[in-house]
Amino acid sequence: MELPTQKHLISVFSPILSSRGKHYRKSARCFARAAIPGEEVVTHVDKDGAAETKQTAKEGDMVIHSVLGEEYVNTAAGFAKNYEPLEQSSIGSDLAAKLAALQEKNGAWQVFQAKGEIVGIFVSVDEKAAHFPDGLFMASWGEQMRMEAGDVLAAKTGPDGNFCEVYRITKTAFDNSYVEMA
Repeated sequence: MELPTQKHLISVFSPILSSRGKHYRKSARCFARAAIPGEEVVTHVDKDGAAETKQTAKEGDMVIHSVLGEEYVNTAAGFAKNYEPLEQSSIGSDLAAKLAALQEKNGAWQVFQAKGEIVGIFVSVDEKAAHFPDGLFMASWGEQMRMEAGDVLAAKTGPDGNFCEVYRITKTAFDNSYVEMA
C-alpha cells in the first residue's frame, strides 16, 4: 500500500483541522547546533526506542535536541522563524547540566527557546485506521514518519494562511512542549 502523502493528508485533514483543530505555541526550550551537510539524524521518541523518522541534513540546516532527548533536523529558515537563542545564564541547573553533557560531545550546542505555532488535533483510533492504516505517512522531507492513535497531527500554515505541511508529534512530546493559545 502506498503511504499517504503530504498533499493527500493536507487535502483530507484541512477541513478537520479547520473545524476542530486548536492553535498551540511551542513553549519548550531546546538545544541546537549547525548540522553537518549529509549528516543523517534519526529521530527516536517512543518508549520502545523505535525510529519515528530520519532526515539527511543539508547545508545551513540545524540539528535540534529536545529536552526529552529526541533529535531532528530543521531548515535554516524554519529554525530562524521558530527558535530564539537564550543566554546560558538564564537557564536552570537541569538544563545547564544537559547542555554541558551535550557540549562534551560537541561544543557547538547552544540553548534556544522555541516559539513556533501549529494547529493540531489528537488523532483518534478511527482516524488512524482510516488514514494511516500502516501507521506511517510521508513526511515533507521525503521520509516515512510514524503515526499512532493519541498522537497529534500538527499542521503549519503558509503565507497564504492555508495548511502547507503536516507532521506527527507524540503525545508525550506534545504534552511537554506545547501550550494552547488563547
